[in-house]
Amino acid sequence: MPRLVVTRSIEIAAPVEKVLPLIRDFREWPRWSPWLVAEPETQLQFADDGKYYRWEGTVTGTGEVRMTEETDRELSMDLTFIKPFPAKNRTGFQWEATAEGTRVTWSMEGSLPFFMFFMVKSMEAYVGGDFMRGLMMLKDCAEWGRVPSRVEFLGVQSFTGADYVGRRQRCAIAEIGPNASEDARVLNAWVASRNLKVTGSPLMICERWDMVRGQCEYTMAVQVDPGPDPLPEGFFQGELPPCRTYDVRHTGAYRHLANAWTSGVMHSRAGRFKMKRGIAPFESYENDPREVAEEETITVIHFPAR
Repeated sequence: MPRLVVTRSIEIAAPVEKVLPLIRDFREWPRWSPWLVAEPETQLQFADDGKYYRWEGTVTGTGEVRMTEETDRELSMDLTFIKPFPAKNRTGFQWEATAEGTRVTWSMEGSLPFFMFFMVKSMEAYVGGDFMRGLMMLKDCAEWGRVPSRVEFLGVQSFTGADYVGRRQRCAIAEIGPNASEDARVLNAWVASRNLKVTGSPLMICERWDMVRGQCEYTMAVQVDPGPDPLPEGFFQGELPPCRTYDVRHTGAYRHLANAWTSGVMHSRAGRFKMKRGIAPFESYENDPREVAEEETITVIHFPAR
């Protein structure tokens, strides 16, 4: 059986005694679970002592997890997936006090069905991404008592198309936030200097996303008619065609936006919609993060759908 090993860590600015109750009691997990955001209506069953729970959903699948051993530095669990395919894994958390608060590590060891041997690297990347999303939400729960992230599923919509001027970039996935912000600043400054009329929301088109290598390619775009003058170096004109899209709206901090992206992908895999090839998924922004609190930032992710 192909072996699967995943480990991710995070620093939390809170003492161990504030972090541990969020981990060692499964009844607290819905507050920061990286999977339940994709299907909040998932049916959950908890043991009275909070040491076991079972989940069942059409998007999240079916499975159960049980705490098996706890020391002063580590918590071990047995994780069993039942649907969409059976698998058993060992997972757990390690923690240590630091000068900043607590360092938490989430790890998993297990195996994949033999017929999925070619997916080991991609599964390690995907599960690692899920673990990191969960740890980031755990961090907010421990530090602030809440997670500034809300995901809403708007279903299939009609996108009327868009003409845009954009800048296309390649970068590490971890750097996309600051890089895209700088692209938006440059584009907005150009629009203002030309006194151009904006015809729609800013867009970011996800041209390529490689979780295994941690690299991405994207286009940051503004919807404008640029007129007859030549575009600055590095700018280009493009078009998104009219199409049906499955829309997912995220309200909250941009650092948690992957909750919405991952949830949309999970909905597609669960058969709630089928992705359309040939048109890249894209984000649109319903307000300006410079003008609202981070928990009020609204981003809509549009998945082209058949």
